Amino acid sequence: MARVQDPTCPIKFVLLSTPQPQHPEPKAPDPESKDSKSKPSGLQDEWRSAIHEHFTMKGLSSPFVLVEGRFGESGLVMDNLECDCVVSPANSFGIMDGGFDLALSRHLHMPASPGSVEADGDFWGLTNHVQRYLEEEWNGYIPPGNCMIVPLPQSHPSQRTDNTSRSHIYGIHALAILPTMRVPQDVSWHKDLVYNAVWALMSAVERWNRKAHNIIDTTRDTVDLETCTSPPFGALGEGETSNSYMRRSLSRSPIRSILMTGLGTGTGNITPGRCAQQVVLAVKHFYYWGISERPRWNHDALKERNEEVEGTIWK
Repeated sequence: MARVQDPTCPIKFVLLSTPQPQHPEPKAPDPESKDSKSKPSGLQDEWRSAIHEHFTMKGLSSPFVLVEGRFGESGLVMDNLECDCVVSPANSFGIMDGGFDLALSRHLHMPASPGSVEADGDFWGLTNHVQRYLEEEWNGYIPPGNCMIVPLPQSHPSQRTDNTSRSHIYGIHALAILPTMRVPQDVSWHKDLVYNAVWALMSAVERWNRKAHNIIDTTRDTVDLETCTSPPFGALGEGETSNSYMRRSLSRSPIRSILMTGLGTGTGNITPGRCAQQVVLAVKHFYYWGISERPRWNHDALKERNEEVEGTIWK
C-alpha cells in the first residue's frame, strides 16, 4: 500500500553533534590528554541548514531536535535528554570499539561478571550482545546500509550508587545497528549511502513498532523471564541457546524517539553536509512524500526524489 502524506512524523529524531576525537589532524594534541581540544565537526550547522531547506521552507512540521553532547570517560554525556532508541553507525561485524560506538560501549556497559578483569564492568558486553543478534538474524554479518534493531536487557542491575540500570540512562531501551561500512574505512565514494541507511532505519523502526505490543505474548510460554536474567550481558546462560537469549532480552516498548549522530562522518569521510542533507531528505521522503501505488519511471514524484538525492552528492 502506498504511503499517504502524513501531517506529522510519528518519530522524533534527536540529532547529536559532537567533536570527533577519532580523527586527529596533523600536529593535533594527544586525544588522551586532558588538555586536548577536539575539532568541532560542523555537523550541527549542517543539520540546521538541511532542516530549514527541506522542512521549514516547505511548510512541514519538523520532527528533528538538535542537541550537543561530548564523549566522557564513561561514554556519552548529554543533559536533559530522553530517547527510546540510539543509532549505532557500526561496522558489519558489530564490533563496537571506535568512535561513537566506543562511547556507546562505555555508556551502556554492564557490571563486571564474576572473575572479570574489568573492575568497572564488561567493556565488550555490548559488542557480545549485538553479535548474538547478528549471528541469529544475519549469520554474523549485516551488509552496509541495512538496519537491525537490538533490544537492550531490561533486568540487569547496575553498580552505580543510584541503583539505576545503565541501559535505561536517557531512557534508551533499544539499539539500532546501522552499518555504513563493512570494516572501518573511507566510504565517501558511496554517493547515497546515508540516504539508503536512514530509509532502512525507518523501515526497521516501523516493523519494530508493529510488533512491540504483542512480542511479549509470543515469548512468555517459551522463556522463563524470571530465571533467565542472571548471565552477564552478552553471555549465554547454562543450557541456553542464542535464540532463547534473544527472546529473554526483548523489549516491550515502542520506539517514538531516536538519537543519532553523523553517519559515516568519522572514519568514513562522508562530509557533514552530505550526511545532514541525506538524513533529512530520507525522513521527508519516507514520512511526508507519498508516491502512488505501482509507480512507473515517468512518475513525477520519483523524478523529483531522485533529483533531490542527486543534489546532495557534492555537499
